[in-house]
Amino acid sequence: MPVATRYVAAPRHSAATILPKLKKLDASFRSRWFALLILGAIVSMIGPVIFGTLYWMRQFGRRHTGEYHSWLWEVGFVCVWFLPIMFFVEWVTRGKLLENTVEETSGMGRFVTGRLVAGAVFVEICLWGPRMVTGGVRKQIGLTRHRHADRALAAAMIAEMANRGDGLPIGELFALAQNRDDAFGDALAYLMFHDLADVSKSGDRVWLCSDGKKALGIG
Repeated sequence: MPVATRYVAAPRHSAATILPKLKKLDASFRSRWFALLILGAIVSMIGPVIFGTLYWMRQFGRRHTGEYHSWLWEVGFVCVWFLPIMFFVEWVTRGKLLENTVEETSGMGRFVTGRLVAGAVFVEICLWGPRMVTGGVRKQIGLTRHRHADRALAAAMIAEMANRGDGLPIGELFALAQNRDDAFGDALAYLMFHDLADVSKSGDRVWLCSDGKKALGIG
């Protein structure tokens, strides 16, 4: 007796199932970057504490004359000038200090290159904290700028792209916004901010990013 094969339709996504995932993604994103911001602020103090301690210890030398200051006073004094310099260097180099140093010293000889690269490595360690602080601030501001984006519309857009499987003509996706130009633009910008969707260079097609699918658990 032949056995009938039963085919189970692939589960389809909807705005109702995607919306909670988006809200969870927002909360996780904000919490993660806030934690990194706090950690970066703590790590940023490593450099000032090291140099402040050395500066504090100098007053116990034989050549020291004048008033003695507490360790906290000396570290605080170093923080006043050290931290602004570190944040300024991070802002100027954009996280590429070590890479730029290696490129610029490639023809200076092994001894000079080794010394400069070693110094750049130490500075890079000191810059990790400011990098996390500035990055955390930028991410928090970025998410705040998208606070007015229609999450329900964004969820509907994701569901439509996930169900179709391939990139869609942007006009078909725009139909979900019911001719609300600003709402569509804000929702699409929100999806791109989270790296959930991307748009072709010509601007005529949009698709879900593979990493975005994994982040939402719909891959």
